[in-house]
Amino acid sequence: MQDRIEPPILLSRLLTLVFAATVVVSVVLAITLYQMFPLDRPEVFFLRTANPTNTEITMTQVLPEGADLERFKRAFIAEYIKTRNEITPSTYVMKKNWDMQTGAIKTMSSDDVFANFYNTAMYQRFLLNSGKTNDTGLGLSCSVEFPRGSVSPYRDDGATYLVAFRWFCTNNYGQTDRKEYRMKVKVSTDNTQKIRWADRMENPLGLKITEYSVETGDGDPLDAFVVK
Repeated sequence: MQDRIEPPILLSRLLTLVFAATVVVSVVLAITLYQMFPLDRPEVFFLRTANPTNTEITMTQVLPEGADLERFKRAFIAEYIKTRNEITPSTYVMKKNWDMQTGAIKTMSSDDVFANFYNTAMYQRFLLNSGKTNDTGLGLSCSVEFPRGSVSPYRDDGATYLVAFRWFCTNNYGQTDRKEYRMKVKVSTDNTQKIRWADRMENPLGLKITEYSVETGDGDPLDAFVVK
């Protein structure tokens, strides 16, 4: 019969389909391998383990160099300024930033710099209410604004910077005037710096602010007025 497919013809068609599928799979595999290898740039990988969060690790990886490191340091400094001086009504955010043991400021600061932060009027007020109520106890919200080119070298040591920013607060009585500040900030890039294991994602290079002082402005913003 004319409409009957003979076994040899059927087998040849099946082999053709299998061969075509094999070619497609081989091409996809080749493209995948081409995209994966060779690695043309360093990549950082973190392995999540069951290590206790308070375990300290030493940051011994090779630091980035040149423009990449410079951009990272300036971004780190700007983030530090915002985290230190911005205030929100959210107790969760404030504890994440200001907690005395695990907060971001504790992680990002040297012991001396954190001690100065600890003694500010607003932080002391925060500590009085921390863990007692769902209110930060500060009674206001404060924001930081950076002008263009706000982080610039203070000297040619690659570690000391001058940071310009505007700081203002809002409470039940309205918004305060924007105050202009210029801070001298020094950042440590010591690659033997120890940080907590739990903080490795937030601060993968283990940078620390080792100097924080007011160049111009009416003292520390967190001492600008006493919260009652």
